Amino acid sequence: MCGWDWNLANFIVQLFVAIGTLGAVVVALFLGLFQKPTLKIEFEQKEPYCRKTIFRLGAHEGLFSRYWIRIKVTNEGRKVAKKCQGKLVDIKVVKTEETSSFQPFDPVILRWASYPDETDLRPTNINKGEYD
Repeated sequence: MCGWDWNLANFIVQLFVAIGTLGAVVVALFLGLFQKPTLKIEFEQKEPYCRKTIFRLGAHEGLFSRYWIRIKVTNEGRKVAKKCQGKLVDIKVVKTEETSSFQPFDPVILRWASYPDETDLRPTNINKGEYD
């Protein structure tokens, strides 16, 4: 025999494999924390975010004012933002240093501009560096 304790050598190899595996998992989880999507939301009360139009209902039924808003959502993170869904939950009325909630108001799910169908309210994915 060459004097090696094979049980001890096997234990040392298994210990290094376990430490390496644990280290790889910790590194993967740690890097995952920094690769999250980061969403930036932009809105201003001017064109192209806001627009007033006149809507005609039928030939003789009358004209109605419509107010359209757009909100730009940009993914500034390092990963794809998956299954994003916009929801308008509150509208604030601002009057010279005083704010109040607009009432009556029910929260509403917003439609993504990238889906042309007006009734399509499905979530969307936003790639890193892109916007919708």
